[in-house]
Amino acid sequence: MSVRSLTEMTPKDLLEKAKTGQLSSMEIASVGEELSSSIKGSDKYTLIHILGRAGALAYESEVARYLQYETDPMVARIALQVLCSHWNKARNYLDDIEKFVRGVAWDEDEDVRLAAILIAGELARDQDCVFVPLLIQIYSDDHENQIVRQATYFALARASGLDWVELPPASRQMDLLREADQRVLDWIKKQGN
Repeated sequence: MSVRSLTEMTPKDLLEKAKTGQLSSMEIASVGEELSSSIKGSDKYTLIHILGRAGALAYESEVARYLQYETDPMVARIALQVLCSHWNKARNYLDDIEKFVRGVAWDEDEDVRLAAILIAGELARDQDCVFVPLLIQIYSDDHENQIVRQATYFALARASGLDWVELPPASRQMDLLREADQRVLDWIKKQGN
């Protein structure tokens, strides 16, 4: 039974229902079944997003299969976000997070990398996080893409204890030399000692 045959709702309609917590267990099962099948043309991104928003933890292994979805990095990105951010399972995927923070060849636009950097920053709020030195290295590398460095700055700002509301909008390009918060810079410096 596919998403279409269970209901006459599209995956996007089901996503809206999932966002409000109104998805039935039968609808969740149908979405999981469609994601598991190899139906060509199914919207894997939206299906994973639905499961994530629905809190369908029973599908963790199915979603995790898409972390290496080289043909569409945005699918890998949503899988990473669902597993690590929506479901708080980041500790189970530390190797994947590190690999993506470092960058993988098939993630040409660095979509997965940017998500992984922000996830690493959230993990770095814990004192025992291994990602802080790697994030500092990326932030300090003038050869890195500006967008990557800015995302890394945000990750480090979060690791240092700043709240999202204390950061500039992510949509605006920052001048990292002039606009970086001194508290973050002091925290970064302290990490090097």
